[in-house]
Amino acid sequence: MMKGLILKKIFNKFEYEKIKFVVLRNHEDIPERLSLDNDLDLLIDHKNISSIKKILLKNNFKQKRKLLDTDTYLYKSKPHIHFYDYKNKIHLDIVNNLSYRSPNNNEWISVHENIQKSLWKNLIKTNELWLYKPSNKDLLLHIICHCIFDKKNINYKYQAKIKYLFRNCDTVELNNLLGLVFFKFTDKLISMINNNNMEGIVKEYFAFSDY
Repeated sequence: MMKGLILKKIFNKFEYEKIKFVVLRNHEDIPERLSLDNDLDLLIDHKNISSIKKILLKNNFKQKRKLLDTDTYLYKSKPHIHFYDYKNKIHLDIVNNLSYRSPNNNEWISVHENIQKSLWKNLIKTNELWLYKPSNKDLLLHIICHCIFDKKNINYKYQAKIKYLFRNCDTVELNNLLGLVFFKFTDKLISMINNNNMEGIVKEYFAFSDY
């Protein structure tokens, strides 16, 4: 209960201050399944970062910085910003754009600008405490990228989510967005999702060479 009240207060303050934000995924975990290990992934507009920091610090969150950040950030990607409410076990993982791990040397790379714009343009206003969520196609693309590039695995939870979102989004628009990331692998990817063969997607992608 306390976690929900804290997050509702923060998100309402963001809304009042006209701060752009959206919880990226795992909305079903909010609030009670959130923990210091199971964080809440928050996408924000980088122009609002100073205002966001002030609000979080005022609400008993502490910013935790890496002592030594050995990651490489390319293009417009930037380090994640982590805020913790240790007493109530809330961890906010804040990013300023959609970036994923590169298959090459594990660098962080931001995705195509059209994908970034699509997510912000198609936000859905909700009556839930998080206020906004990505559209089905934008959420689906994000989960696919997160699983393939960051996790190198699509677990059963995400398989079910991918299946649901795929059935409930515009596949033409989805295909166009996927093509900006996966190029010639896009048709294969969609076919594997359609045939419920998601366990093999990561292996197939990293073995794919017809670019």
